[in-house]
Amino acid sequence: MKNHSFLTLILTSLFLVACSATVDQANPVTTTSSQYQQVTTPQPAQSTMPAMAITPQRTLLQRQPAKDENLTIEFPGKFVSERLAKAENSRIGLYAEQELLFGQDYVSLGNDVGYSAKLAMRNCYLENVVREFPEAGVRDMGDYVYLMYDTDKQNRLYLYYPKREGQLLFNNGYPILMRKTLAYEQYTILSVGDSIQKVGQIDPVIPLYIQKFDKATDAALELTRKEGIYLTSVHLLSDGILKIEYERTKEKDYVIHSLVFRDDFTLDGFDGKTCYRILKEDYVSADSK
Repeated sequence: MKNHSFLTLILTSLFLVACSATVDQANPVTTTSSQYQQVTTPQPAQSTMPAMAITPQRTLLQRQPAKDENLTIEFPGKFVSERLAKAENSRIGLYAEQELLFGQDYVSLGNDVGYSAKLAMRNCYLENVVREFPEAGVRDMGDYVYLMYDTDKQNRLYLYYPKREGQLLFNNGYPILMRKTLAYEQYTILSVGDSIQKVGQIDPVIPLYIQKFDKATDAALELTRKEGIYLTSVHLLSDGILKIEYERTKEKDYVIHSLVFRDDFTLDGFDGKTCYRILKEDYVSADSK
């Protein structure tokens, strides 16, 4: 590795607030043409886990103070087991959106959290998140668990935790934010070079991505662009997962650099593959808000 490589990693960790990488060298998924790269794969079997009844909690909950305690290997599994055991009483917590999305560094919208593994600086532990935001909806999908939170601005956040050697220590991939259930067909009007504003006409969560993107410095974006890393929004759809990468223009707009759709709900990332599939009842619907 060249001498500047480690410096680049550090700068990216500190300043790039939304990043993505194309790491599948055998089957690259990034396209810079005006067409999507759509990958069609056989559909895996749905989880046979009984559906957990979750009634959205409409009382605005308070974020709990962070505690200066050592993390434990046992905590994540115990937390998940206890939440699943009392499924009939479990609710998706409602929290202030700005605190949940921007008030701490455990959740980084538009950022593949696997990047921190390159620096051995992971802090996105399940225990960190649920100690401050304890009322989480929990689903066990076999190979991974996901948590759900609702915000006071009518959005739902999903965080994904792969099971590795029997543990659920930290999340992986991108945090997912959803305001309404959308399908791939609705995005096919987009092309490389389109403004992010056109994406926002489809998905109302885009202003939150822009809020995050605006914090990135031009210097940091230039460094990471040379490594193939771009500002990214990720959209969980009813029929797959869509990743959109952007470049910032001199006019401070963001234009589409590439689009990748996967109907198997799986994206490659810095720390391996992440499956973003959720149960049908966990999609945002008009009667859940």
